[in-house]
Amino acid sequence: LALVAWIMPAQSDLRLGDEQFFNTNEIGNLCAFAIFFAQYLMRRRDGQWRVALFFLVLTLFRSLSKTTLIAFLVSESFLIIQDRSIRRQTKILLLSSAVALILAFWGLFHSYYDIYTTTGNQAETLTGRTAIWLYVVNAVSDHPWTLWIGHGFDSWWKVVPPFGGDQFEARHAENEFLQQFYAYGVLGVVILGGIYGSLYRQIRRLGRGPIRILFQSILLFILIRGLAEANPFDLLLPLWAVMMISFLVEEVHNSAEQTCRTKAVEQRPVFPFGTPIAKEGSAQ
Repeated sequence: LALVAWIMPAQSDLRLGDEQFFNTNEIGNLCAFAIFFAQYLMRRRDGQWRVALFFLVLTLFRSLSKTTLIAFLVSESFLIIQDRSIRRQTKILLLSSAVALILAFWGLFHSYYDIYTTTGNQAETLTGRTAIWLYVVNAVSDHPWTLWIGHGFDSWWKVVPPFGGDQFEARHAENEFLQQFYAYGVLGVVILGGIYGSLYRQIRRLGRGPIRILFQSILLFILIRGLAEANPFDLLLPLWAVMMISFLVEEVHNSAEQTCRTKAVEQRPVFPFGTPIAKEGSAQ
C-alpha cells in the first residue's frame, strides 16, 4: 500500500494520496502502524524488517500528514529514550538518520508550508478545526438527549453543514474525543475512556521491558493524533488492533510467568529420598 501511495499522482498541495480514495492521513497512519508492528516483530526476532522500516519511514515523511508526523516523532522519541535495550550507538544513529531525513525533505516541507499558509483550505488548518470543534460543542448541547446518547452512528457526513468560504465538508469532528461525544454523547466518551484505559492497565501488567514500552508508545501515538484527527466509524486505534494487542500482551505475560515458574522449579533443591528429616527440636 505504501508503494501504491508513491505511484498515485500527488495532490495540488504536494501531499501523497487522493482525498476521496486513499488520502494523506490514511497513508501516514498506515505507515506509522506498520512501523510499530515491524518494531514489535524485530523485538521478537521474527524476520528481517530493516529495509521495510526504512521505506515505511520514508513514505510517512513524504505523505506530509502533519498530525501523524508529530505524533509519530513524539512517540518514537519516548520509545528510544525509555527503551534501555537499545544501545547508545544505535540511538545516536537513529537520531542522526532522523535529522538527515528532515534535511532531505526540507525543500518539500517549505513548499508545502507556503501552499498551506497562502492557498490552503482554511477549514483544514488548525484555526479552521477550532470552528468545527465549536460546532460540535454547540450541536451536542442543543438537546438534553444528545448530551447523553449523541446523534447516532454515521450522523456527520452530509448532515453537518460545510465550513468556511471554501465550503469544506468535514468527514468527522477532527478530534477523537469530540467525534465520540458528537456521535454517542457522554456514553461514548465513557466507552472510549474505558477501552483505552483498560488496554493501558493491561499493558502495565507486563514487566518493564521493550515490549511494554513499545505498546505504550502506540497508545501515546494514538492520544496525540487524536487531538486533531478522528475516524468516522471506528476508533483511531481500531478495535481489531485493540484485540490483537490484548492477545499479544496476554501471550507475553503468560510466557513471562511460565519462565518464572520454570526457574523456580530448577532452583528448588532436590533430595534423593524425598523431603529431608527435620532435626530434633526443630519445627516440623
